[in-house]
Amino acid sequence: CITLIFSLGNYFYSSIYNSYYSTLYSSGKWLYMYTHLSENLGEQLAKLAPVENTTIKSTVASKQLSEDYEIELVNYSNFDLCPGYLYQGRYPQNENEVIVSREFIARTNYQINDTINLSLYDIEDNQEKNYTFQITGISQFSGYRKENRSMADYIIRLSSQRTSQYVVYVAPKQMSKNTLDSINKQLGNDLTGAGMNDSVMWNQYIGEPSYNIKIYDITLVFLMIFLLGVMSITIHNQFVVSFKQRKHYYGLMSSMGATKSDMRILAVLEATFYTIVGLVLGLLVGYFATKAIYDMTIDIYLKDNFSSFPSPFLISVPLCLIISLLVICTIYVSSLLALRRTYKESIIDLIKSTMTIKNKNSDFSTILFHKKPIWLLLGFRYPLFDKRKYISVIATLIFTVSFFNISTYYFSVNDQYQKQLDDSDNIKILLKHIDLNNPEYRIEDVIDTLNTYNSENENYLFMNGISMGRLREISFDTMITDKYKESFGTLSEENINITFIGVDEENFKDVTNMDQPLLINKKVKIHGIRDEEIVPIFKEDMLKLQFVNSYIVNDSFHYETTDMDIVVDNELSLEDFHIKGLSDTLLKDDYITACIIIAPYQYLIDMNAHYQHMENNDIYFEYVMHTKQHDKLIDEIRHSKVMEYILDIDNPLQQQNKSFSDYLVEILTLLVFIVCIANLGVVITSNNVERKRDFALFQSLGMNLNEIKKLIYIENICLILIAILISI
Repeated sequence: CITLIFSLGNYFYSSIYNSYYSTLYSSGKWLYMYTHLSENLGEQLAKLAPVENTTIKSTVASKQLSEDYEIELVNYSNFDLCPGYLYQGRYPQNENEVIVSREFIARTNYQINDTINLSLYDIEDNQEKNYTFQITGISQFSGYRKENRSMADYIIRLSSQRTSQYVVYVAPKQMSKNTLDSINKQLGNDLTGAGMNDSVMWNQYIGEPSYNIKIYDITLVFLMIFLLGVMSITIHNQFVVSFKQRKHYYGLMSSMGATKSDMRILAVLEATFYTIVGLVLGLLVGYFATKAIYDMTIDIYLKDNFSSFPSPFLISVPLCLIISLLVICTIYVSSLLALRRTYKESIIDLIKSTMTIKNKNSDFSTILFHKKPIWLLLGFRYPLFDKRKYISVIATLIFTVSFFNISTYYFSVNDQYQKQLDDSDNIKILLKHIDLNNPEYRIEDVIDTLNTYNSENENYLFMNGISMGRLREISFDTMITDKYKESFGTLSEENINITFIGVDEENFKDVTNMDQPLLINKKVKIHGIRDEEIVPIFKEDMLKLQFVNSYIVNDSFHYETTDMDIVVDNELSLEDFHIKGLSDTLLKDDYITACIIIAPYQYLIDMNAHYQHMENNDIYFEYVMHTKQHDKLIDEIRHSKVMEYILDIDNPLQQQNKSFSDYLVEILTLLVFIVCIANLGVVITSNNVERKRDFALFQSLGMNLNEIKKLIYIENICLILIAILISI
């Protein structure tokens, strides 16, 4: 029990810092960043908060290795603020050493310590140059999508060389909340590519803790309390048996002048010995065993996952001291309570005890003369004879069965929930919006061709990735609902994200019966596991929004705008347009309010075309084919002519991987269940050892060994049935 409590404590501490380390490895621990276009802004921000450290990332050269994969050579001035997650190896120490991504390793088959020779296009000299590097580290990274939807990947080296294209990541000294808000506001109005890091990182710059306690973490605390209860019951029963077997020693000591205080001191000393051994072994085994399980789980999870950043295994000395203190108190209290129960009624009293049985012949009869089998009556009678002990046994059983039921329910609900998100009856195909190498490319022709492969079933199309520029500054105070203010506070440009999704025009009209763009007026507030509340954002029925696009001509900024009238809808959802998997990502973010605007995709493309200086190469279409013949249909499409216009084919049946938390929860559930069953076995075994004389007396009265076994079975089956009924 102590081992598992320490294990859960260590995992709890690691879990509450998961968001922090996920942001650290995926983005960095900088507060804000600016580009080569925003040097003046960097100087202004440095006046607000003195700079403590910076990391400069410069793009040096690039090369297209394949049609859909490009690599970029970048310089990092240091790895202080952008450490990344190293899957293997170490950081570079000079310009001849590099970190490559797992995606690069998978595509090229290079390994740690290999030497690579690359011919890259230098952005400064506008010509190809030969580079030779040694791979010293492999990062947990799979690249990012560029505007043409191809994958861009990094090769990173340590160098202070700054090129014409660079980004400065800044870590200022600690500041006040007002200063942080001022920096955030200035960056929110910037149009040069500068921005703030994830809000998880803000706390460390204003002197607040960086951890985040979630519902799942609170569950771990309750689990530790539950294990303390199981340990208390088990230790109490063990001490009761031990003290009763030594009752005559205590009587002898009392006759020699020992007081009750002396007896308590003996009990405390004995408990202290068990406590020291248990704490030392529990702490060591709890740390090393949990770390081994944690590392093993990460290895399993990261085996085929290139873009996740799990939190490292952490240990907290203050938390370990608190757990140790609770364990000490639990053991001492259990031992002292057991000392008060050293008196045990003899079996003769049990046999002589009477049961009130109303019948025609007599008012009372003893169990020895009852017509029913004696072993059956004793099996029911034993728990009533020592109620306190058996109540503790039932409590242990209830804890065990309840925890198993809760865990089973959690995985059952989680599996059902995951199946809804997996959308396993559909194949998703990502299509190019434009083809720079083929001016005659029309997506409608590709869609018509794909329809022929699945003509008997329903197929859907939606568009994502389109931009209308930045939302023009607007006051949201009078526009948002009171319910939103109560749940999330005020709405500002810094925490709003406008997402445009285009759907087929027929699909849009069938669902909405109109032509105007529609805003899904919802944000999800999470109260607990699967306990969610839909909160409306805006109270108006219509929004008039203006979007701004900035562009540079001759090193000066210019602006162009477009206006949109958008209907606000409180009833519809993405699922009504046959779009699955995006609601969780967009609507449940704790820090960002996603405003999802849906319209016919051609309408959005036409609106985007109003801008003279905005490219829409980032647009992509997702074509969803409803089918049960996944492999057959995918094979036909891969061998068709339209494959050259397809960016990716997503087969959900191959994507049903468990999350890191699921792996760890399954292991912890198994360990907790084993500990509970083992503790229950100890209690039952100690009961049988305690009753050796009772069983000998039963045999002398004529009961055989089989009847004694039946007695034990009946007794424990009754306890298990009672516990199961209460637990359910």
